[in-house]
Amino acid sequence: MCDEGGIILDDGTISRLKDDHYFVTTTSGNLDFVQQWLEWYLAGTGWDVHICNVTAGYGAMNLLGKERDVLRKLADCTLTSDAFPYMACREAKVEGSRRTCCASGSSVKPGGRSTAGRICRRAVAGAT
Repeated sequence: MCDEGGIILDDGTISRLKDDHYFVTTTSGNLDFVQQWLEWYLAGTGWDVHICNVTAGYGAMNLLGKERDVLRKLADCTLTSDAFPYMACREAKVEGSRRTCCASGSSVKPGGRSTAGRICRRAVAGAT
């Protein structure tokens, strides 16, 4: 995430899940700063944008290499590198529960098949 001058504010990700729904990740130590910066940036724009910090309602796990095979058996979407490329993000059902799955992280190499990682975030009941 960069400001108007190209200064890096955080090395999290912004993923478009739907036309009007985005999923933003931040580094743990920068969470409050990023939320405050987004709210400051939006102030006075007149945009119909709502920022909701759902951090407490999510957990995360990294799945690499053969561990991805476990998720493949449980998920209702294809997790191959071709079908789910680096930096892709989508909602899927895993064992019947909605999850936000992102192909991101330092363990992922663009175009790499054997080392591609997956982060699957689990929504806790009641979280939106």
